[in-house]
Amino acid sequence: MSYQPPGGIAAPDYGRPPRKSRAGLFIALMVILLVAVLGTGVWIATKVVSDLKPTADDHPPAPITSVAPPPKLTASVKPKPSITIKTVPVKPVPVTPLPPAPTGSGQVAAQFVSRLNANDAAGATALGCADVKQAIPSQLKTFVRRPAALTVSKTPVSSAGPIEVFSLSGTMKGSAASGIMVIEVATRPCVKSFVVH
Repeated sequence: MSYQPPGGIAAPDYGRPPRKSRAGLFIALMVILLVAVLGTGVWIATKVVSDLKPTADDHPPAPITSVAPPPKLTASVKPKPSITIKTVPVKPVPVTPLPPAPTGSGQVAAQFVSRLNANDAAGATALGCADVKQAIPSQLKTFVRRPAALTVSKTPVSSAGPIEVFSLSGTMKGSAASGIMVIEVATRPCVKSFVVH
């Protein structure tokens, strides 16, 4: 019996035997478990492989044949009356061909005005610059009144760098009209904007 003074450190207990290490037991159990798992895996793999290999007893399946006789017609079949189709001549729709791509700013301006006068929104949009093509149809609805008979000046009335301005004149809906058209000539001439009053 060990005596412990009050408030002091207890003396070590030398009467008990030391604890035994169980590391060897754990290692042995892990090895047994590993061998069991590997053995089971090998056994399953050999079964799968043996099932995949054809044996002499295996025969290819026989072709499928029909055993039902073809149906017999009991009632007489009457031929259907022939239908006559009447052809109606169709008038071709006139298509306004686009002229060859204009090379000069004056040609672009003249073609654009001819498209405005013909109420050809698609043709006018095709002559617009890439960054304003979506705005041209709404400009047509805003500024152009039908019937339109507009003309454009043959030469620009003003120019500044890659921009040339042409004047517009004529009639819209029976009233006098005038305006301007801005053509960009940096690379390929195209309509940048137009206004008609």
